[in-house]
Amino acid sequence: MRTLKKIIYLFTLFIILIAFVGCSANVVENDELSESQADVEAKLVDMANNGGYELTYTMETEDGSDYATVGANKNVSWYYTRDAEVGIAFEKSNNLTLVYQAEHGVWEYKYAYEPDEETKEYEKDLTAQFSQFLQAYEFNGILKKRGTAEIVGRECNVYDGSISSKLGFISKISGIDLTWTYYIDIETGICLKYVVSSTLEDNSNDVSFEVVDFKMKASGPELRRPKDVYPINGKDPNKTGNWNFLAFVGLRELIDERFELVSDDNFHSSETLSAGSATYYFKVLDVFDFDEASFFMKNYYEEVVTKIKESSDDKKCFVSDENEKLVEAKDKLDELTTLFELVFVYHDQLYALNIRIEDETFSVEESYLLEISVNRASYNDEN
Repeated sequence: MRTLKKIIYLFTLFIILIAFVGCSANVVENDELSESQADVEAKLVDMANNGGYELTYTMETEDGSDYATVGANKNVSWYYTRDAEVGIAFEKSNNLTLVYQAEHGVWEYKYAYEPDEETKEYEKDLTAQFSQFLQAYEFNGILKKRGTAEIVGRECNVYDGSISSKLGFISKISGIDLTWTYYIDIETGICLKYVVSSTLEDNSNDVSFEVVDFKMKASGPELRRPKDVYPINGKDPNKTGNWNFLAFVGLRELIDERFELVSDDNFHSSETLSAGSATYYFKVLDVFDFDEASFFMKNYYEEVVTKIKESSDDKKCFVSDENEKLVEAKDKLDELTTLFELVFVYHDQLYALNIRIEDETFSVEESYLLEISVNRASYNDEN
């Protein structure tokens, strides 16, 4: 890590020096990289969505060597060391990111979170925008094309450069020099190899990086997805309104400005970890009588069914018939109702979703409460 920090320092100093000397320095004509970083990122996302990809690399520094694999397939990305004893994987699941870690070669689910700008950038470093593969694009415009070469059976354009060739006398008197060579895959635009040599005063250091295996089709590790635990180790939803389990199954966004979380002695929202169940109470705004409540439920049913079909494993939503058999739910209700139950499959587990609206009898003013409960469910095989 000391070497990497030193190189980052040199790169930063180089950019500052370029800004100061501008055109007065002895700068020669440079070749642009054939694509932008945004173009390459888009290619990698397309690769992930069409069969996946996986890259295994080695990295040598003064502190030692590293050998690891990084890849992505659709909404899953992963990183692991040579023996897969250490690894991390991210899975996009509705508006959450689920995190898995390799433990003795087994990928166990750990926790989940709602991504923000900071965590999104962290995830990118392990997947399509993994920093080592795109490092050359930070210096586009100050590289010189030197020809072509073949890395791991793939044709690459070769670019190199150095501080001394750009700044001449300034580099000499400062005792600072940095040389680098990048091998850019022509088809994908990612860096398959680079060698960076740095000189700071009288100390010299080298860092080398090279892809040793390139797979265009990769399914990734076998993840043990959560079936009876909640994805967020968060605060009590009764106090915060986090609605963790609704986010997990993709229904949280249906709780919008029409609702207000209720948390009092009469209606206590809760999540029971061991039982795999959650119950939430919301005051429904602008609903003040039975007819309004019935029409609200009919419309809300359609929203919920649509959302479940988007997020469920088989893109289906079920109801239980009079024989307690599961049949596919209709998109619209035939009659007005104040309650309904739906069943769907998510992460290979059946969930029963119960929704009911009722008059809040404990309130002085006329108002209606929406009760939403999610529970792990099981039905006979013939269902």
